[in-house]
Amino acid sequence: MAENHHFFSKILSVFSSILSFCLVLSAIGCAGLAVNPAPTISNDQVGEAFTAVPSPTAFLPTSPENQIVIACSQPGIVRRFELHSAAMNEILPFSVYYPPCYGNGVQDVYPALYLLHGQTFDDTQWQRLGITLLADHLIQTGRTLPFLIIMPYEQFHYRPVKNNQFPVALLDELLPWVESNLHAKSERYWRAIGGISRGASWAVRLGLQHWDLFGAIGAHSLPTFNDDLEKLPQWLQIIPPDKMPRIYMDIGNLDPAIKQARQFEEILKEKGIRHDWYLNEGRHNEAYWQAHISDYLGWYTIPWQILPSP
Repeated sequence: MAENHHFFSKILSVFSSILSFCLVLSAIGCAGLAVNPAPTISNDQVGEAFTAVPSPTAFLPTSPENQIVIACSQPGIVRRFELHSAAMNEILPFSVYYPPCYGNGVQDVYPALYLLHGQTFDDTQWQRLGITLLADHLIQTGRTLPFLIIMPYEQFHYRPVKNNQFPVALLDELLPWVESNLHAKSERYWRAIGGISRGASWAVRLGLQHWDLFGAIGAHSLPTFNDDLEKLPQWLQIIPPDKMPRIYMDIGNLDPAIKQARQFEEILKEKGIRHDWYLNEGRHNEAYWQAHISDYLGWYTIPWQILPSP
């Protein structure tokens, strides 16, 4: 019995390694990997059918002008923290991806990407989709400056949005903690925020209401919070034209949130706001987000791939 148990343990270990590898490389050969779908969101109005268009690869071509040479090859690491939030009167857990070369003296301060998970998930979702291994690849191949990824956990995802203190904790407590303890850059050019599903709803709300803090906003499978579509024109009007964040939106053609996402995108278009919009084949689940994770990360890091003039 002990020998059988040892044998099956080895089999499970090998399967786990293959699964992790496929999560990262799904776009180039593991498309058939089974991924547990996220729960269907409440709005079941799919809306009219649209022709799906492929999302482009956002990585810039490597050249002497945009390739950044780094002197180490070890992978990045992820650490989990707990911050006592006075705003929420409870603990705010969060995970941090430290890039390769972090703290070796090559780079004093780092860009920061804040990524919010979907409803019912936690701060491990982005890691499971392969974000950290893709970040390692971008950095180690000299495509971008080393950067941090901060992944907070919204434990009470079922709480109503009204009077919710989660965003207050992110902006007034987590962000200052990151910049005080992790050597993160403080200028909006070096900050980006994005999210999946409910996380996307938080990302657009925080990114547009606090445009002075974030230079880029990513909304992946955006369902929008109640009344946000009505508030969107006012949010956009307040932002100075030269301070408008970069905006990326994408969604699957079979996603129940497609109606809200399309309406959000139409308002951006009506107001003349430049943005990236991609309607892809897929549903509201991890298989869809996993398939496009490299597009997301490539887009977020575009400003950090070509360095601004000193």
